[in-house]
Amino acid sequence: MHREFSIGLIYNLSLLLVLSLIFSIVNTRIDKTKWWRDLLAGILIGIIGIAIMGNPVLLIEGVFFDGRSILLSMTGLFFGVVPTMIAVLLTGVYRLFIGGDGALAGLATILTSTFIGFIWRKYRLQKYILDKTYFPAVELYVFGIVVHMVMLADLYLFIPQRDNMLQIVALPIMALYPVASVFLGLVIKNQIDKTRMIQKMEESEERYRTIFENIYAAMLILDPENGNILDANKFASLFYGYSIEKLKSMHMTDINGLSHDELKSEMDKAMNRLKNIFIFTHMLSNGEARKVEIHSGPLTVNGKKVLYSIIHDITDRINREKEIEYLSFHDQLTGLYNRRFYEAELKRLDTSRNLPISIIMADVNGLKLVNDAFGHHEGDNLLTIVSDILKDACREDDIISRIGGDEFIVLLPKTIYTDAYAIIQRMKANEANYNLNGMEISISYGVATKTSVDVSISSVYRDAEDNMYKNKFFESRKLKGNMIDTIMKTLYEKNPREKNHSERVSILCQGMAKALNFNHELTNEIGIAGLLHDIGKITLDEAILNKRGLLNRDEWFQMKKHSETSYKILSSVNGLATIAEYVLSHHERWDGEGYPNKLAGDEIPYFSRIIALADAFDAMVSERTYRRSLTFDEAIAEIEANAGTQFDPHLSEIFLRTIKNQSSFLD
Repeated sequence: MHREFSIGLIYNLSLLLVLSLIFSIVNTRIDKTKWWRDLLAGILIGIIGIAIMGNPVLLIEGVFFDGRSILLSMTGLFFGVVPTMIAVLLTGVYRLFIGGDGALAGLATILTSTFIGFIWRKYRLQKYILDKTYFPAVELYVFGIVVHMVMLADLYLFIPQRDNMLQIVALPIMALYPVASVFLGLVIKNQIDKTRMIQKMEESEERYRTIFENIYAAMLILDPENGNILDANKFASLFYGYSIEKLKSMHMTDINGLSHDELKSEMDKAMNRLKNIFIFTHMLSNGEARKVEIHSGPLTVNGKKVLYSIIHDITDRINREKEIEYLSFHDQLTGLYNRRFYEAELKRLDTSRNLPISIIMADVNGLKLVNDAFGHHEGDNLLTIVSDILKDACREDDIISRIGGDEFIVLLPKTIYTDAYAIIQRMKANEANYNLNGMEISISYGVATKTSVDVSISSVYRDAEDNMYKNKFFESRKLKGNMIDTIMKTLYEKNPREKNHSERVSILCQGMAKALNFNHELTNEIGIAGLLHDIGKITLDEAILNKRGLLNRDEWFQMKKHSETSYKILSSVNGLATIAEYVLSHHERWDGEGYPNKLAGDEIPYFSRIIALADAFDAMVSERTYRRSLTFDEAIAEIEANAGTQFDPHLSEIFLRTIKNQSSFLD
């Protein structure tokens, strides 16, 4: 219920803010001198209030919530007694006409909101809001809090179902309504500020000159009949790069590039107050084009009607808006269109005149493996390469989007299946021209074509996706095998000792497998596990892999992560999932003091215990940068000493018997 009520309030406040913008534009003067303006303003406010009350949130039968408290409190604050009382009369009569259990509370809300607006107007408006003694948003927020605390009190006093109701409405009202009051107040205040400036310029020629010379914006005075520049301030001189005297000898068409007829049409709109904001491109003295926003209107100077123009340079703002628009429709990494743009374009293009429409799905093979092995930076490089492959194969008008982490889609309106398939062939041919760290680039494709308006575009998308996944099943397995080979090769290049170590551990593991009477398949499996058990070291810095001396605390922390990284890499390859499990746990200890999961005893996978023995033994008898190698007998003594603590005691006995019979592996 809280959620439904909050959503309803937000919708209602949105309606109020839209109507308030209309009101703030129509009500352009703070000091009314004609009774009909007060009457018109009051009627307009009343109509807006009735419109707001016509879109209420119905809480319980006869009890409505809307934004009238904001509208009437702001009217009382900014626009005086006559317009406000007319609005109170109209909205009050309408609320009584609606009736219901909340009628008295609704009428009380209208009256108390208006009264608070009057009080705030008398004691706070001029000093604290209009004259900016401090930031007006703070004052308006406090004002909104007071108005709506009193509103809640009205509800408590006049509605029978008050307890349950207040639990529902109190928090949303106090959270949303004061904020809406601030927004509406600032909109009206902004309009008042603009009106005051224009009034002062119209009413005082002396003050006009002060403002003209000191306003922190470029300002021009134009002859509304022919567009000649009559005057310019120093900021206009600085902006355009001409002296003031030079500007006064120029015609406005020299700056904005409009024809005389076009300029005259725009000036007439400004003089008749039909339009007061214009966007033009102005040329500076150095030939640079700048986008400007011009606030323009009539002004009397020395008894003559002229046209003032206040010029604001909005070039940077427009460029930022274009950049934001670009980012909202493009993938930041590849520069291709994103999913949001693709979905919008798909709806736009799904018409009979664009048939046949072909869709190409493309999925990058091995992205996760690259991320795990080489880091996300290299994964990003792979995606960038793939985007280049797709762009090189497509036509200029084809729509290429990245719609997921490793998924791309190409929309091809007015393209038959065979032409779309030819594009895929070009993409495949392009793959051979690229590689990533020596690894081949592999992309799986799928294509489908819509040829009839009776076929839904979503089903065409699914067909393309299904075709892509069928191709991926066969292509990805081969690629990942090649990637594993490349990763191991890269690791061996970083540290040549790793190649000999991995091969000897594999031999030792296979020797144990034979001693344990494993069949051929299991022997091969543990041999592969031994060969790949340190593949995760590919992510370690060469300085750590080749360091002379003991690793420090941070380096050891990085080193200990290699078994988990090995698991991530191997588990992403079909057929290596069980090997990944063995590799993950090959640094666990029989006594539970190993890593990464502190498994103990039989919790440790059987194959992992075998790899642990082979890995430790070969490390002991191999030369390391931080210590001398142990002799064969010394290494056997270490295994015996740690059986039952670091190693499985039963497997340790078998390993020692086996190693004594196969000592030639060291040669």
